[in-house]
Amino acid sequence: MRCFLALALLLGFSGTALAHDVAVWAEFVKGRVHVEAYFSDGSPVGDVPVEVSGADGKVLLSGHTNAKGAFDFAPPAKVDLTITVSAGPGHTATAHMKAEDLKDAEK
Repeated sequence: MRCFLALALLLGFSGTALAHDVAVWAEFVKGRVHVEAYFSDGSPVGDVPVEVSGADGKVLLSGHTNAKGAFDFAPPAKVDLTITVSAGPGHTATAHMKAEDLKDAEK
């Protein structure tokens, strides 16, 4: 019985121990938004979907991170942006950019 309980506890915690949180960072540089996504262990979140939405929630553009977890784009408009990186269930992170931070973006 003790072996069964120990095994159940071990299996119950193994999913948590193997899980990675996702972090996403974005900055505006030379007319483009540069996005980087990383797991909590520092490894890049490569080849996963990215969506860029306006303040109204409408998706303005989408794409995928590269193997190094990076995604670059020219802002489609000078509006507040929400950048969402989805690396699977429970592994989603967002970054926000204010319209005033998009200095050279199209209006």
